[in-house]
This record gives sequence, structure tokens and C-alpha cells, in this order.
Amino acid sequence: ASATSMARLVRAALMRGGTSKGVVFRAADLPPAGAARDAVIVAALGPDSTGLAIDGVGGGVTSTLKAAVVAPPSKPGFAADYHFAQVSRGGGIDWRSSCANFASAAALVAADDGMALREADGSAVVRLWASGAGEALSVTLPATDAPPVAIAGVRGEAPPLRVEFELGGHALLPTGRPEEEGLRLGDRPLRATIVDVAGNPQVLVRAVEGGLRGDEAAEAATAALVWEAVDAAAAPHSKSPSL
Repeated sequence: ASATSMARLVRAALMRGGTSKGVVFRAADLPPAGAARDAVIVAALGPDSTGLAIDGVGGGVTSTLKAAVVAPPSKPGFAADYHFAQVSRGGGIDWRSSCANFASAAALVAADDGMALREADGSAVVRLWASGAGEALSVTLPATDAPPVAIAGVRGEAPPLRVEFELGGHALLPTGRPEEEGLRLGDRPLRATIVDVAGNPQVLVRAVEGGLRGDEAAEAATAALVWEAVDAAAAPHSKSPSL
């Protein structure tokens, strides 16, 4: 075992939101936004060059290296601010996007702090301001008797949370085209669609474009083909450094 010379206890919740996992903090428990706050979050998740995150609670892929900071609302009409942080395996941190999966985890923490609007049917709504994307979203928490559901990639069942983005000023098709043109993956033409979901660019690529069927196991070779195709489509339009 090892210990740092200066230890500090910070209240946090280790949570899963959809197919994402990470840590949710309350702003009052952290230093102000900046390098000190970033250091706490990166230390908590513990990314390293091995991809194992031995000295932290994160994982080896970006979907398990996420964090959220829940803060009192900075805008009227919202329950809370949702500051989403994507941490890379190399220890970098990016605050400029959002994550619908992890918004559900942030909403649960906000609701636990009394920030939810209760509905007559027993459900509750938490309206969040996603500061990185500059967009609004609403998370509906189910009533206690809601039937459980299952989602791909997650073991077991749980009551569903519904996340709804308000598109605001973002164009659904940021390039104005339903299908990108002139892209290539190696020596083959590549068809792809780029959509903007509340400030989060998403690249949709058909499995066949990467030489896949679509039902392969998530192994390294398969992932490499998928990411090569996504990178080829996204590179001309990317605004953020690669994670």
C-alpha cells in the first residue's frame, strides 16, 4: 500500500449512469474550477498508462473515466448546474462537452439534495444546465413502483431514467449533410453521418464500413477498426482534442 503525504477527504458518489460510470461531486466539496479541482478529479479516477486505473476508481476506457460536479443553478428555471468532465487514460480532462448517460447520475445526486420537482404520479424531474455544452436537459426519475428495464452492456435491471435534451441553437446536422462525402477508410470509401446532440458531436458509421458485421465482441481489434472509421469521419470537423 502507499499513501500521499497530504490526504484530504472529499465527499463523492461512485455511480453508474446508463452505460457510463464515474464519480459525482458537489461543487461545495471541491476547490473552485481550475487546476486544483482538476487534480482532485483525476486523482479520484486514477487513470494511468496501463489502462487499469489501479490508484483510483475509474476504468480503462472513457466510459468509465467520467466525473460530474453538481452545483446550485446559475440560470433561472434550472434545478442545478451539471459540469461534466471527461478524463482521458493519459490523465487529461475536458470540460467542453456533456454526457446524457452520466447526466442521470448527476440528477440522482441533485434529487438527493432536494433539487427535484415532484410530479403527481410519483416521478420527479430534474432540469439541469449542462455548462460544457451550453445546453439544457431534463432528467425524469421514475416513481418507486416503475417496472425495471434492461439495457445492453449492463447486468441486471433497474427502473428507467429518461434524459431529454433541448437542442437550442445547435443544428442536428452540423455539416448540413445527412451523409458525409469524399471520406475514405484505407482504400475504401467511407459513408458516415455526423449529428450534434446538444453540443456533443456523434459519428454514426455502418458496421460494414469497418469490415464488421455489427455483432462482434468488443475486443481490441474490433474497437480499433471502429475508431479508425470514426476518426476518419470526424477529423475534418473536430473541435476538441482526442481523448
